[in-house]
Amino acid sequence: MFSPRFLVVAAFSSTLVRFCGARPQPSTRRSELANSSTSGKYVVAHHIVGNTYDYTTDDWSSDIQLAYDCGLDGFALNVGSDYWESSYVADAYTAAEDLGLNFKLFISFDMTSLAFNTVDDAAALRDYVTSYASNDYQLKINDHILITTFAGSDCTIQYIPGDLNQPIFDSAITSELKEYLEDLTSSDGVITYIAAVSPWLFTHYGVDSYDKNPLLHRDVFTTPDCMKSWVQFIYLADYHLWNARWETIIENRDDVDIVEIPTWNDYGESHYIGPIEGDQPNSQDWVDVMPHEGWLAMLDDYATVFRSGIYPEITEDQLYIWARPHPKLATASDDSVGDPTNYQLMEDVLWAAVFAKASATVELTTSVTTTITVPSGVAKTYMVLATGYGMSGKIIRDDDTVVSVDPGDAYTFEADPEYYNLNAYVAYAKA
Repeated sequence: MFSPRFLVVAAFSSTLVRFCGARPQPSTRRSELANSSTSGKYVVAHHIVGNTYDYTTDDWSSDIQLAYDCGLDGFALNVGSDYWESSYVADAYTAAEDLGLNFKLFISFDMTSLAFNTVDDAAALRDYVTSYASNDYQLKINDHILITTFAGSDCTIQYIPGDLNQPIFDSAITSELKEYLEDLTSSDGVITYIAAVSPWLFTHYGVDSYDKNPLLHRDVFTTPDCMKSWVQFIYLADYHLWNARWETIIENRDDVDIVEIPTWNDYGESHYIGPIEGDQPNSQDWVDVMPHEGWLAMLDDYATVFRSGIYPEITEDQLYIWARPHPKLATASDDSVGDPTNYQLMEDVLWAAVFAKASATVELTTSVTTTITVPSGVAKTYMVLATGYGMSGKIIRDDDTVVSVDPGDAYTFEADPEYYNLNAYVAYAKA
């Protein structure tokens, strides 16, 4: 059983954290510290085009503006086999061009969906590449077009002919940076490494749909052939995964060129950092009323350090709290899918991250209140949840409450849920 405790985890100095939320104002941060165009490093998010069926160009503009304001440099546009996706990709590039921001796009082929066995299959992939090869908003690395895949590392893709400025195909993402980098090769001797940073993963599909019911786990895929080697694995998201993973990336920033965040809008697997909008893939039971924008609001500071190597100063106090909506051992009253795989590994804990511009007192409340003193900088803390109660927090300095986070009736740690849901509810506020 956990008891409340406090951990100081980062070396941020004491002035500059920009807050971003729903449609924030543009930041001046990119002119103050290194951005992607000067550092050669990028932070991008994986955007599932298959979840944008009801999008217009305005929706793409809204997503791009919000992503840019919160520290992102681009989107990896995950495309599958749906006939309509190519026109939506075109809308995304149009929106980027209309906005005129330093925000890039690139294609990420979903090889669990796309065919790849014939020359015709390769030609379809080639059409995506050629359509945007000369676009000003196409992400290029060392003047090479960047093309990535999801689950393409074990697939044999037919050669795509034509002078496409030697596009980069990079599908491997791993945390074992040094070992993997030693094995990489490229056509011109330049290695581009993409590392992933994800805040969460939970999905609850039954056998009558996508047949995925893991918590941070993936079942063996039966198709396509290149996926048959995948086996189930555990991807633990407790213990401040979002913060901890960023800390690891920053420690290894000399070896990482691009950070890719899974994802902006993959609601089915619960690792979205963008607003809940668009077309959900039958994930409403565990996604509706479970906002994650707090993780997005935290992004810019870590992205700035990754790109520049400079820890920004904190000028605004911020408090982030997140938790699951019911105990891991709860029994759902109307859930036909069953207990999520590996649910026993989870902790019934409220997780919190504090960005403090000066020493302060932090109060976290469930059924009781825990008080902790934090220094200036970034700190992490947690406390045990209590059924029937919500969660809230405050930052207090000189007897004044400078930040208060309280989702109120929107969040309760329920003892008897109707459905199993190990997604996270994220709440946050700034001074």
